[in-house]
Amino acid sequence: MAATSQILLQQLTELKKRFDWIGIYKKFQPISELPQNELIWNNPKILSDIGFACTKLAETGSIQSEIIIDDFLKTQAEYRKYAQSIQERCVELEPLNPLHPANVAYIFYQNIIDLTQHRGRRDGNLRQEIEKFLTAIDKALALDAKRVNDLYRKGRVLTRVLPDQILWSNSYEDLGGFTEKFKKANDIREKGIQTLLLAKSEWEKLRPDNPDDQYWYKRYRKEYIKTLYTLSQAYYDKIIEDWDESVFTLNLRNDISDNHKVSINNVDSENIDLSIQMIKACCKTDCPSHIVQGVMQNQQGLEKIADYNGEQEGVDKLYSIGKFFFAKYWILSGNGLKETAEATEAREVAERYLQAAMKCQWSPQKANQDKRFIAERLARVLISKEEYDQAISIIESIPQKKLEYVDAYILHTWAIAMLKSDKIPETQTILDIAKKSRKNKELWLTHFLKGCAYLETDEIGNAQEQFELAQQTAERVGKKNVDSLLIAKAFVEYRSDNVPEALKFLEEAQRLNPYRVAIGERIEKWKQSIR
Repeated sequence: MAATSQILLQQLTELKKRFDWIGIYKKFQPISELPQNELIWNNPKILSDIGFACTKLAETGSIQSEIIIDDFLKTQAEYRKYAQSIQERCVELEPLNPLHPANVAYIFYQNIIDLTQHRGRRDGNLRQEIEKFLTAIDKALALDAKRVNDLYRKGRVLTRVLPDQILWSNSYEDLGGFTEKFKKANDIREKGIQTLLLAKSEWEKLRPDNPDDQYWYKRYRKEYIKTLYTLSQAYYDKIIEDWDESVFTLNLRNDISDNHKVSINNVDSENIDLSIQMIKACCKTDCPSHIVQGVMQNQQGLEKIADYNGEQEGVDKLYSIGKFFFAKYWILSGNGLKETAEATEAREVAERYLQAAMKCQWSPQKANQDKRFIAERLARVLISKEEYDQAISIIESIPQKKLEYVDAYILHTWAIAMLKSDKIPETQTILDIAKKSRKNKELWLTHFLKGCAYLETDEIGNAQEQFELAQQTAERVGKKNVDSLLIAKAFVEYRSDNVPEALKFLEEAQRLNPYRVAIGERIEKWKQSIR
């Protein structure tokens, strides 16, 4: 019997080398009858390989239209069922082996990826999958707290998945209003960052010249690179403000005097510097050493390293650098209010990397992915430079699907560029499309921008109506007294010759956001108008 087990393990090893998961699955069919086979059902090494093959087969990815959805999802569900029962049997057989609860956790982790992926399956309960994943991964880490791959997966879920679910998913309504959920999401993200930092630390302790470390150094390199990338995004997500439409739509820059001293949020500044630090480390580690050395010798920039398609897509790395440096510009300019030498330098870097991301080729696996999200971020850069027609051109340069399927945040940026180019009818048309979008997470912003467009044409009644709708919509998702809405209401009152009421709105906005120093100067101007 032992000899037979050894032969099976050798055959499994050969199949795994070829990533022949279906070959493994077929070899042990019917999987439902494995519990009756004592040789296999009592052998955790064999079972673990079979269970892992089922897990890989269960990965759904993007669902293509030509697939017969019902039959496909039924097959995937069967793979998941077998994977879970087999890996849980391994836990029974070897309860002190961290590999087995880690493999159980990996099943739920893949479910989370599938359920959150664009065009992924939607036949599961994401909240339950996250909870089951965290329970299983904590069991694995309790047995071995140094497993870099498990730390990375836990950190990714806690920083990139769960906070967004808490903020935007209806399944978390029991956590309270937006303020309560915002705090909960931030606390969870911070736990995730600490988990990722532990993963980073554990890999960096490994020495490739140490025979005991060589295997794990190579084995966990992929997760280390992904840890650095995820950390860069997590620190960025901690930033309070990296863009504010009202700076442009309400012309807040006009209130800044020449001798104005920029007020910088130091916490945001520290977080964006950490984002940049992590993405640079990610790019350098994710690129072959001979390319890195050549770049250093030729004194070329990080751009030549970042565009390499390694564990992370070159496009994504270039985009991230551009996004982070634009956030740095925003912070250094006092939230976009005043150009300084340091701020404009950061913006120049942002524009260069975003342009590079537009030109960079996706890997063959992502060849069909579009770059609208990059064009939108580049359009923000151009809007901040008051190059509104160029911003419109860059968004329109990407082949457009039907506008009702374009993400609302892209439509919002497009509308701002149109508004600032005095194309008000086009602005309203775009915003009307955004208003109908089922995926619009910021419907209040759509109404706010429509109100700003009405202000431009002195349609005060329509503007006021839209700002009221924006307030009501914001409150429905737990946002109360949004300072940009208060400023907008102040403008409505001022245009209606009700300056005292306008000042009340401005003073409340200033209390909510003391970093928006332009409001203080506007308050003084309006006070002088009634003296």
